[in-house]
Amino acid sequence: MDKKLSRNDLCFCGSGKKYKKCHSDVHPNSRAANLIDMHRNIEEKVISYQEKTGFIPPCHKGCYSCCFDDFSISEVEIVK
Repeated sequence: MDKKLSRNDLCFCGSGKKYKKCHSDVHPNSRAANLIDMHRNIEEKVISYQEKTGFIPPCHKGCYSCCFDDFSISEVEIVK
């Protein structure tokens, strides 16, 4: 991320889109850009794990297995 992005370079988020059509409103060295990059890395690791184990949840695009996996939720999160 130390190289300056031009509008026609691929976006730092890994979408494959040009920077000007994707996250041009986010500075590539900002906290938001780092968060987007972190989420992309996590998603890649999850996909890699699923491919290696063959454990692929029956979800559609945009689903995050909430009804398929057990997870804890606090009272504060329920109220929001």
